[in-house]
Amino acid sequence: MISLSTHARIGDLVADRPSRSRLFAKLGIDFCCGGKKTLEQACREKQLDPGDVLSALAKLPRSDGERSWVDAPLARLCDHIQTCHHDFTRAEIPRVGGLLAKVARVHGDRHPAMVEVAAVFAAFGDEMLAHMLKEELVLFPAIARLGEGG
Repeated sequence: MISLSTHARIGDLVADRPSRSRLFAKLGIDFCCGGKKTLEQACREKQLDPGDVLSALAKLPRSDGERSWVDAPLARLCDHIQTCHHDFTRAEIPRVGGLLAKVARVHGDRHPAMVEVAAVFAAFGDEMLAHMLKEELVLFPAIARLGEGG
């Protein structure tokens, strides 16, 4: 558990509670490349009152099932990514692609951009599915072995 203080690093605050990223994004605070900055530094750069930001962070509800992944075993993190994010994405890509194809088919004559959107999404979906499969077959097992000291 990361302590909420002005000395906490932005990246650590997000790693501890990923939902905090939404507030930082809303405030224009970079939590990726700027994640090594303290909350105090980031607030000073954005001319924000650190006390106000701390108060807003303290009021954020914990999302259902949200947990800190800071100290989680790497294999558990990989399992979570697959079961939570990959499974959801794998189900949604065909659903959204089907909806886009229908809109393109029905409205494409009057709105040709929708035909292009459907085609771009189809290519994106194919690439995303292949990418996730490669992660599951190659990357995640390698990460799990690293986590076991292998």
